[in-house]
Amino acid sequence: MATALRLFSDEFYEGQLERTLAAAYADAADLGEVFAVARSIHRPTPDRWYGAWSERARAVTSRADDLAGSGQRDSARGAYICGLVSITGRATSFCAMIFVTHGC
Repeated sequence: MATALRLFSDEFYEGQLERTLAAAYADAADLGEVFAVARSIHRPTPDRWYGAWSERARAVTSRADDLAGSGQRDSARGAYICGLVSITGRATSFCAMIFVTHGC
């Protein structure tokens, strides 16, 4: 029987990771970067999750700014989209967590 690759034992965080990985189909995420962030989290907690994705979003946005400043508009656009995925992935996971933990 085949088993699925799982990076987190927590169903909630695994689902958030899967959603972020799915963004790669629309060229809105880089699989390598998503896996790198996930591996850096180890055992997810709200603070670790937020910190890892925030750090990644800042790095990608900085790279996008550099690309835009050097006139590489298409590359900058792609980097800004990946940065947005990092930011929205983080924000969406916290919205979902509030809903799950507080039922509102």
